[in-house]
Amino acid sequence: MTKRKIFVPPIKIQGIKTKLVEWIIDQINFEIKGKWIEPFMGSGVVG
Repeated sequence: MTKRKIFVPPIKIQGIKTKLVEWIIDQINFEIKGKWIEPFMGSGVVG
């Protein structure tokens, strides 16, 4: 796992996933070709 710079928004938002960014990135297989369509985005803030 490579450490990445995680940008934290200056405003606190309920449901933000900043602490989960590394875990979320590890779960994604970036070698799959195609397009990811997410039907639910919430506030859209991940990191």
